[in-house]
Amino acid sequence: MKNIYGIKNQSNVMKNVDEDPKLQRYYRKRHLSESSKTSYTYAFRYFHQSTGLTPSEAIDEADDDEEAGIRLKRRRIVQHLEDYEDFLETKLGESTLKTYIIMVKSFYRFYGIMELPENRRRPPRPSKEDSVEQLPSTDDIKKAISNSSIKFQAIIILLATTGMRQGDLRNLTLKDLCEALKEYIRVHPKDFKDIERIREQLPKTFGPLTWHYFMQKGAKWQTTFSTPESLHFILNYLEVKPPTPFKPETPLFCGLPGKKQNQQTFNRYFQRVNKKCGFPQTRPSYFRPHNLRKWFSNQLKTNMGWIEPRILMGHKVQDETGRRYLKPDYNDLKKKYYFYMADLTLFSKVEVYDTTDDRIMTLEKEKEELEKRMIELEKENKKRNEDLEILLNNPTVLREITKNL
Repeated sequence: MKNIYGIKNQSNVMKNVDEDPKLQRYYRKRHLSESSKTSYTYAFRYFHQSTGLTPSEAIDEADDDEEAGIRLKRRRIVQHLEDYEDFLETKLGESTLKTYIIMVKSFYRFYGIMELPENRRRPPRPSKEDSVEQLPSTDDIKKAISNSSIKFQAIIILLATTGMRQGDLRNLTLKDLCEALKEYIRVHPKDFKDIERIREQLPKTFGPLTWHYFMQKGAKWQTTFSTPESLHFILNYLEVKPPTPFKPETPLFCGLPGKKQNQQTFNRYFQRVNKKCGFPQTRPSYFRPHNLRKWFSNQLKTNMGWIEPRILMGHKVQDETGRRYLKPDYNDLKKKYYFYMADLTLFSKVEVYDTTDDRIMTLEKEKEELEKRMIELEKENKKRNEDLEILLNNPTVLREITKNL
């Protein structure tokens, strides 16, 4: 059989491409995040499959051709990159294909291979169906949830109602869930052993959960919210298939015990859901984590506007002048999220969880008044103690007290 991709030895496919010494050095010097390392690993795994070269072998070969004075168009790197493009076309969507080619070229440049062939490839013209971006509908998401395991039911609804990236969701821990719940109930990771008790302790009506997490892209802390409905699915999952051990650092969505869900397994599951639901078999997949993020944005922007959803998704947003970035007011964002929460609610009636905006304002006002009264009482007690201390240190007062004893 003709070897159209130039694979030297298919049985010699490199399983641990990320252990390649030159790639490891590239990671160290570039200070890449774990998610970026994972992307490079996939890029070079495909590169090895299409060319038969490890990252180190690719650099050594390109060095040899440069030192030999071979003209660029006759160097082996030209054929390798063409084979790589052809191979990726059979595996990936256009956007990921371009990203992987950029990654490989960046790696070459890092090691001094500066003269690289221009990319003359023209993307295939999309069909009429493909030219219109297809996002899952609310009914599609409900169908996917009904065709998913109890763990992925919770994952899907959390992705859809927070706007998180899938990598950030996979990094969530039991501690993050405890923090998200603390406005309504104080829990420790070990308390998730008894989900029924947590359900009993939760208030009958409550609002959005607040998630504070470290966002991989941009390396910054981010805040977003999820619907009360999402907690229902999370608790169902924790009750049936709890992640272990019950420690703060344990991933909320484990793959193996104590280990976070693997990205490849994660994506593969979404592909299976696509097929099971009979969704369009497109590349990239029609029903995928990133499209749930887009659904989140689309659902909110109609009523809320486009700025707030982008902030909740972790994007930087400039003011009207375009001269500075807006500083998020998450208290205000939470109120708006609460108000438009129905746009993200899939199954439940919002009234089950909702209270009126007037009631929220009343509760907040009562809370503020109570806090002010507590401060006043503390001041009064402090003043009373100071006065008493002055009296007790007064010799005349002490003599009168002693006389009356």
